[in-house]
Formats: sequence, structure tokens, C-alpha cells
Amino acid sequence: MGETVGQQTVQGTGESVARNSSVRNSPVQNGTVRNRRVFYIPRYDPNHPRRYRELYRKESLAQAEISGYEISLKALPPAQGSDLPAAGSKRRPHGWLVSGQNEGQETHAEVSVLVWSDIVRDSMEASILGTYLQLLRTAWVYISTGALARLMRLRKGPVIAALYPVAMLLGQALLAALLFWACVVGWTIGLTTLVPQPAWYLLLPGWGIGALAGAALLRWFKKQDGKFFAYYLMHDYAYSAASRGENSHALEARIAEFTAQFRLALAPGGVDEVLVVGHSSGAHIGVSVLADLIRRGCLRRIRKLAFSRWGRWFRWCRFCRGLIACAAICAICRCAMKSPGSMSQPPVMAAPLRSVILSP
Repeated sequence: MGETVGQQTVQGTGESVARNSSVRNSPVQNGTVRNRRVFYIPRYDPNHPRRYRELYRKESLAQAEISGYEISLKALPPAQGSDLPAAGSKRRPHGWLVSGQNEGQETHAEVSVLVWSDIVRDSMEASILGTYLQLLRTAWVYISTGALARLMRLRKGPVIAALYPVAMLLGQALLAALLFWACVVGWTIGLTTLVPQPAWYLLLPGWGIGALAGAALLRWFKKQDGKFFAYYLMHDYAYSAASRGENSHALEARIAEFTAQFRLALAPGGVDEVLVVGHSSGAHIGVSVLADLIRRGCLRRIRKLAFSRWGRWFRWCRFCRGLIACAAICAICRCAMKSPGSMSQPPVMAAPLRSVILSP
């Protein structure tokens, strides 16, 4: 479980300069990470973070059996002293402790899930009609900003993924409309066999039956969204597009809490490595947090910081200038690994920020 990493130096004027002489003999300087702090920022997910703990427990044990190493999980001890929530944070991160042994090497990690599921749940309370209104508003944002035109120039896979919830919801509405029409036509045909020229009010029950049948079909589709994911993805896209990609006030406050928690973990002498993992929408939250830390100069003396982002979060937010700026910061951080001398404030990037892109 000991992970080998490259020599942590800064390439400025062609010479390899050690970041911090006080850590030259540390595990990281010798190429091995023994003690790691992991922050996981979930995707747009309404589920409680304990779901991730159970998934980690199940899958890590299965992987350990396949790969032939040992791994164990245990709960975090009660918060006390420096483990108490950071200033500006109302909650302690939900997490667990991991210990692993592989080929005689032992590694320890504290995994923390940064929770914003309550914000997600609040944004997913729209009714069926409200979801279709969100579809119209989101489509207008993508069209009016030119994001849709740029999106259509991508390869087939991302385009299909982006248009899937729209096509699925419109398809469900079309099926409900066809069912409504079938009920009306069926009632009309049955009625005319009894009354050759029925009065208009005798046709109203057919319209009522059709409306009830169509509404029932739409409700069934929503209950089955755990298989279709149309409503879920539409809520996700609508949340990002609600303010043209800018973070909501609630999310900005939560990002400030995350930043405070990161600053404690990045204190010198704490762990060998801090790993930040952002999944889908959680990736842009991770970039925002790291950008705040860079601006505050909190990355000067850390031993190692790794940033891994999963999914396709960026291309759905191209209409947002703010997120484009965050992505630019991420790109600048990656470039700083190669030529920090070109940075306006190179000391801030004295420890490289590694960005690992794992898109399916």
C-alpha cells in the first residue's frame, strides 16, 4: 500500500531545487508515502456520506483479496483538540481511518467526505412540472450563451451524455401525450358506437381519463428514475445553469468551510501527502477550494499535494465565466509543475500541484 511518488523538486532555471530542507529525509523525500490525508468531494449526490464509507469498505476488501494485500477500516475517534471543526466550519468531515499492509510496507490514511448532499437535496425537490420547467430554463441558458453550439462540436460520446436527460424527458412526455391521445380516441370511438353524434360534454370523460393516464405514466417514470437517471441528471444540469454556472450562496459558504478544513490538513508536519479527489460536480468545488488556498499562500510549505478529478464536469459548465476562470487556475497549477518561473508569484507553487484526469 506504500505509494511511490516522484522526487518533489521545482524546475525553475534548469536546476533541481529542494522544496524544504527540513523534509529531505521524510518518507515523501525518499519516494514513499506512508501517511496520507484524503479529501473526497462527491458528485451531485443527495445520499448521506455513510454510503461512500460502506462502498469503500466493501470494494476495498474485495480489491485487497484480489491483489493480495491487507487493509482495515475503523471509525474516526471522537473529535478533540486540533481535530475539532476549523474556524468557519460548522461540522467535522465525515470519514474513517484506513490501514494497509503490502509487501512488508504499512500505509495509513484518513479519508474525509466533504458533505454538500443537503444542498443537493434542497435543489432536487422540484415536481414533475417543475423539472420540465427546469429543462426549458436550462436549454435556454445553453442556447443563449452559445454553450450548446460549442458542445455539439465535441465527439459523439460527450454529446450523447449531455443530451441524454433532455431526450429522455422529452421522450417520456411524448409517450404520456400518446397515451392521452389514445384514451381520448378510444373513448370517442366507443361513445360514437352508442351515440352517433354525442354532445361535446360527453367527450370530457375521455379527456379526463387520458389526463389521468398520462400523469400516472409520468409519475411511474419518475419513480423508476433510479434506472433512467433522467430527472437526476436534469436536476444536476439545472443546478449549474440556475445562475449561469456561478456558485450559489449556500455552496459558497460550504466551500469556505471546506477551505478551512483543508488549511488544517495542510499544516506542516502533519501528513506525507494530501490527496484531493473530486468527482463530477465535486471537481469544480475542489478546484475552487484549491484556488482559494493558492491565493492565500497556503501551499508554500506542504510536502505533497495531489489533485484527482473524475468525470466530465467541466464541459457542462462552459457557459460560466467563473468556472472557466477556475479551470484556468487548474491549468496554471498543472503548468507550474513544469515552469513555475513563469508564475507571477512562484513561491506559492513551491510544492507542485498534480492534476490527474480520469475521464471514463
